[in-house]
Amino acid sequence: MPLTVRPGGFSAHSILPSAALDAALQDSRPLFVRKSAPQNYTTATMTDDAELYGTLAANAAYIVRGLLCIVGLNGKDFRYGFTLPAGATMDIGGAHMAVPASGSATWGTINVLVLLAQAAPTTGAITAAVTSAAMNILLDCYVTTGITAGTLQLQCRQDTADPTNPTILLAGSRMDVTRVA
Repeated sequence: MPLTVRPGGFSAHSILPSAALDAALQDSRPLFVRKSAPQNYTTATMTDDAELYGTLAANAAYIVRGLLCIVGLNGKDFRYGFTLPAGATMDIGGAHMAVPASGSATWGTINVLVLLAQAAPTTGAITAAVTSAAMNILLDCYVTTGITAGTLQLQCRQDTADPTNPTILLAGSRMDVTRVA
């Protein structure tokens, strides 16, 4: 028997009002955010990304995956992290590899970061002085929220401020947030 949803009322074949069904469906859809414009970082202060953020429900669990595409490192360290709702924790995993120069036959070393059960703010660091001009960071995180809903917000900074040489998080960088419990 098909499920029919009518605005503002019960469907003929379900026990959920359409508003409750809409809420349940919305809650299970992954949030996908993608940067439409690059963002420069020139300070050693964690700064909110203008586009990579999303709202988390209370008493829930999420898988957060992403790709951060960075240029302009030129020997500078880069740090990224997340703000979380009060009472939330995050297991954060990241792998990054420098992008080789055009025409290079080899890739650099893959570096892996794992931090378990970090409370907000959670910060992952690319702490090796990266001499490559560009790198990609793959994120794989698990977030558990407490009784407070709120925002998951990517933050970035240079390790040592360099106002004349920005580190740039490129357009196309992205984050997927999927509720799993």
